[in-house]
Amino acid sequence: MNNTRKLGAHLILLPDGSIGSWPIVEVAGNGTIVSVETNPQGMKERPGLEWFGGLMIPGLLDVAGTASADWYKQALLNTHFSEGTLYIGLQESARGFNKPPFFSKSPDSNLYKHPALVRTNLNFSVPLFRRISDFCLANTGSDWVELLWQASAGLASMSDDLKQYGSIQAGKQSGLLIISGADLKQIKPSNQMRIKWLSYPSDKK
Repeated sequence: MNNTRKLGAHLILLPDGSIGSWPIVEVAGNGTIVSVETNPQGMKERPGLEWFGGLMIPGLLDVAGTASADWYKQALLNTHFSEGTLYIGLQESARGFNKPPFFSKSPDSNLYKHPALVRTNLNFSVPLFRRISDFCLANTGSDWVELLWQASAGLASMSDDLKQYGSIQAGKQSGLLIISGADLKQIKPSNQMRIKWLSYPSDKK
């Protein structure tokens, strides 16, 4: 396929919530994932491979809870997107945009009650990745990977509108993020973490 990139990392969040080693993800120019492989025996060289240190995850879906589109000015949308949010859920359906973060109608807010995931009129300005990180750093027994999975594949499974997103699988447009600075041995968050986009969908097909 023309105009594809091959992206590699130390680790990847897999669709079932487990962690894979030394992933290589091929992604098309419009953000569609072409192929995914993991290499438990070690990093594999590939022509044109772009390698990034850290944990690769899909774009996050901040759709648990309620919100009004009126809350989200462009500067705030930019902040949410820069910290890994691909979709923001609203109380009502909203016309989307040609660039993320996209809007979606929220699933039933009663299905998810975790304090790090549920968005309210008190925390709507705080990006989801930061809410999850802050919660896990303050509650050391919490499962960081499980919350990242719930904020992506878990939420995508609850909404027909989001099934094309949420997990790094061939054919999906989940977006790709890299989390650097985490404790990759224990797979836990740290105060030094950074998150950035490697790829994101250019449209909502």
